[in-house]
Amino acid sequence: MNARSHREPVPLGERPLPAAYVRLVLETLSPQDEERRRRQLRAVGIRDDAVMPGQTTTVPFGRAARLMESISADLPPGWHLALAARLDAAAHGPLGYALLSSETLGDALAALLEYAEIRFPFLWLVQSAARGHCSIECLPSGDLGSLRQPLMELSAISIARLIAQVVGRGNAGLSVVLAGKPPAYSRQLREAAGAEVRHSGDTVAVLFPAAWLGLPGLYADEGMNRLSLGRCRDLRDRICRRSEIEIDLRQELLARRGRAPGLEALARSRHMSSRTLIRRLKRQGTSYRRIVAEVHAGLAADLLRNTSLPVAEIAARLGFADPANFGRAFREWFGASPGRYRDL
Repeated sequence: MNARSHREPVPLGERPLPAAYVRLVLETLSPQDEERRRRQLRAVGIRDDAVMPGQTTTVPFGRAARLMESISADLPPGWHLALAARLDAAAHGPLGYALLSSETLGDALAALLEYAEIRFPFLWLVQSAARGHCSIECLPSGDLGSLRQPLMELSAISIARLIAQVVGRGNAGLSVVLAGKPPAYSRQLREAAGAEVRHSGDTVAVLFPAAWLGLPGLYADEGMNRLSLGRCRDLRDRICRRSEIEIDLRQELLARRGRAPGLEALARSRHMSSRTLIRRLKRQGTSYRRIVAEVHAGLAADLLRNTSLPVAEIAARLGFADPANFGRAFREWFGASPGRYRDL
């Protein structure tokens, strides 16, 4: 493998979002007035032809987010749930087909965690198991502002629907856990999810029996799966600029909520020396330090914007023994102190 050039993490607003999702938003939420739709697209810098049917282009997430904010300004809370019914496996392109054609649900979820970024640039996923249940937790990969709640709700509902499609069991046995108190549109949430909906703290996740991981995929197809995974891999390398080892390390850091166990411990758990891990990351144009910084930055921004936790407690949660060190790191990431960032 040829060495890649040094690269910094792509800011959330510049990460590529499939234009197909923008088209779904426009088709589902906009009036039939074509001229209004064109004005909305032009206002955020998205070309009309980029969202035409059949296009496989991407648009910067920041522009798509501004479009969704503009549309939502004229609609009641819960507007986003109109999209839920249209986000089936086919809507997720090669990733959806890779999941549907997987041999087991466990294989499908492994693909989802590895390639989620090619369809959901605003999302990090973490899988865990406890007391006979499996959890797929959804974490924002940056500051989503006013779109945090609708995007996290849609993400969890979409994952629940994907799981049900893969195993062909319907939503019985699935639970969707959402953050905060039940909103005014709770009934629409339950209808969109088609499953039990719970509200608990700041967690957004999908729960299901751990025994389901071994269930055969209803549409398992080895050839289709191989082709779809290859397409996902190509897209990850081309538009997301991520490697398998990088995503693997990030998953572990997220599972630990950013509390880095150290380079040596991560290397040892992967049956390699720290030098080997350093070399592998360098060949991919990244480093352990950069991956840790990206995870810390994403988690810190979300905690500052969406919780009332003191800065010192956020620093401790992320493994910073000294809040002053956290403050210095945060200013490097965002150009502002944690307190100033929270007030912006």
